[in-house]
Amino acid sequence: MTKTQMDRLLTRADVELRTGLGRSALYRAMREGRFPEPFQVGPASVRWSQREIEAWAAALPRSRGDGSHRASKQDVPSASR
Repeated sequence: MTKTQMDRLLTRADVELRTGLGRSALYRAMREGRFPEPFQVGPASVRWSQREIEAWAAALPRSRGDGSHRASKQDVPSASR
C-alpha cells in the first residue's frame, strides 16, 4: 500500500480542528446522519477516517459570496459508508 492509499485515523480533536465543528455539533450531525461515524479502536476510544472527513468537507455547498445561498439542514451532506 502506498502512502497516498493509506487512510489516517483522526482523533475527535483532529476532526474538530479540520471541520471547525465542536464536540456537540459533531455528535448531533452523526446522530442525524449528516456526518461520518467513527471507528471503535479501543474500549473507550474512537477515530474517524481522514478520507471520509475530507469527502464530507468536499461535498459541502460553496458560498457564492453574495448571500444568495444559505445552507440549510438539507444542504449538509449525509455520511455514506
